[in-house]
Amino acid sequence: MIGEKEDWYIPVEETCITPDMVPRINEADYKYYYVDKNLSRPLIMEYYTPSNDVMIVPFSKNDVERMIYPLDGPYGEEEETAYEKFQVYLKEIKETFPESLTKRRIMRFLNSNSFKLKETYNNIKEHLDWRKVMLPIILTQENIALIERGFIYVHGRDRHFRPFLFVNADIIAIEGIDPENVFQTSWFVTIYIVQNLLKRGSVENCIDVVNLGGLPIDKIPREALKKFIVEIQVHLKGRIAKMLFLHVTFGLRMIYFFISPFLEAKVKNKIIMKGDGSSKEILELAHPSQIEKKYGGTAENLTQFWPPRAISDEYDPYPKCINFEEFKKAKEAQKSLASEKQALLKENSEENKERSFEVIKIPQRSLAAKNYEVNTEENIDTMKQGKKEFMWPVRAGTEGEVKKRSDCCCCIF
Repeated sequence: MIGEKEDWYIPVEETCITPDMVPRINEADYKYYYVDKNLSRPLIMEYYTPSNDVMIVPFSKNDVERMIYPLDGPYGEEEETAYEKFQVYLKEIKETFPESLTKRRIMRFLNSNSFKLKETYNNIKEHLDWRKVMLPIILTQENIALIERGFIYVHGRDRHFRPFLFVNADIIAIEGIDPENVFQTSWFVTIYIVQNLLKRGSVENCIDVVNLGGLPIDKIPREALKKFIVEIQVHLKGRIAKMLFLHVTFGLRMIYFFISPFLEAKVKNKIIMKGDGSSKEILELAHPSQIEKKYGGTAENLTQFWPPRAISDEYDPYPKCINFEEFKKAKEAQKSLASEKQALLKENSEENKERSFEVIKIPQRSLAAKNYEVNTEENIDTMKQGKKEFMWPVRAGTEGEVKKRSDCCCCIF
């Protein structure tokens, strides 16, 4: 039951809602799009550099998969050669792509298609067409009901700051749940992670944990599942670091046998199946405070599953991957900045704030509130002078310190 506005209201600038989405979403549902800054970009993550064995992972005796695509390289000789050939190929067929399809994004498609030019081109075209139809995802009440039940949620990060994505698969056995709603909800959460919880060039993957306990075999929508798996492989390149399946019965292994021919070798290499609910593999990846007690960690089991929140500031990262000296300096600077902001807030009267913030007019809606104020933490000067154009707070995964959000849905994740 939704309470008074002050209990549930979340300002739109604290969400991942883009301006074009605003007229289509009730304010009461903003909480499902909320992005916790402490979770989306922990300060220590800014000083994390992935090791080579995290950036490039072997998946067979002779093959590897690139998991991290650096902003400015370097890339391997084979990758650079393939990129140059792909640029020539595009000129030959007189094709151009959006500017948002940067070199590192093209590299992602080239790598996943084994540097085959035509296959890469077709994959990118299919992906761009899919995005036009699929995005942005506006949650329906059916999607929200699945999220509220805890069907899919985010909890904690591993030692490489990769978010954990948990799925309680038994939820899909509930009478009346449409598989399409299940997969649309899954896509929403997946895209939410990629666009808001990762960091380009250093943290680009997540860990999936799927709890199959209590899921009847006859309730598994096999054809819909097959379709979803194909979509993931086409559109979600190199985003899953590991997939851990718990409570896998003999019958469920038979289902896997049914869908395995549609899985790429790279994907199969990431799958771990456990007959019980053993959490050994999860605990090997993360500090216990990042994991719920039911999976062997020390964090309290969630009862409210969304929106994702920062669980703990203990990550136990590998020392060689963190610039601790710079991190300590930044932490002190952050404390100083917070004190300065607090003092400035106290100094300014309500009247001065109203003059200093720019008020943005939102298109006509059915709700009473049509205006909101913008206050970004990135720039305390906003407290003293207005901005001439609307800037939304940066979310993890976006390039640059501040950017307009209006074109965000055109970006390749």
